[in-house]
Amino acid sequence: KIPEPTLDAEAMEDYRKKVRTLASDGGPSERRTLFLSATSEEFPNCSFIIKDMIHCIRIATQKPLHLARKNAQVFHEIVDKRHAFLPDLQNSNKWQAIFETLQEEALKLRVGARPHIMKMVFKHLAFAKHRMDSCADPLAKVCMLLLPIAILLSLVSCDERNEKHQRERAAALLAKFKPKFMLAMGVSADWGLIAAAFLKIFDAGDHDISN
Repeated sequence: KIPEPTLDAEAMEDYRKKVRTLASDGGPSERRTLFLSATSEEFPNCSFIIKDMIHCIRIATQKPLHLARKNAQVFHEIVDKRHAFLPDLQNSNKWQAIFETLQEEALKLRVGARPHIMKMVFKHLAFAKHRMDSCADPLAKVCMLLLPIAILLSLVSCDERNEKHQRERAAALLAKFKPKFMLAMGVSADWGLIAAAFLKIFDAGDHDISN
């Protein structure tokens, strides 16, 4: 039988006294833990704390837009919520295949004498939801690909081979494609691209905070 683990209080106390510096990334929970540890008696000899300022700037840049009315709704419906459009598209080979075909058809269209806004077929719109700069480019592509996306949602919503909840989700999102929602989507994408370019000016060094 494996004995129950026990705490070596003397070794633990020795370790706490040796800690001089604490570091964290810019996440809210990590920063709170950092300051709580530094200002309590947990590490009595701690004299220096480091937080990842670029991470903090990312959060400060992202939150105001995502919490603002229609922009918040855009982020929630397209990126954030369970079964939002981009995660569903990213995780479904069937949707991706249909989406590529629809893009190819859209490329053949002409609006008057001007070529369609699409220039090429995008095979995927990969992103990481928790990173604002990662979401900016896919959201911008959504704005450029509204025609194939609208057709895709229409196909999903009326295809009885799909589950009822899938059809309802697609129909609900398609119903949101109205002027205010479209404008908010464009503003969100534009904001994200500008903010990402700004962040890259500063966020070019070694990402290991311990250095």
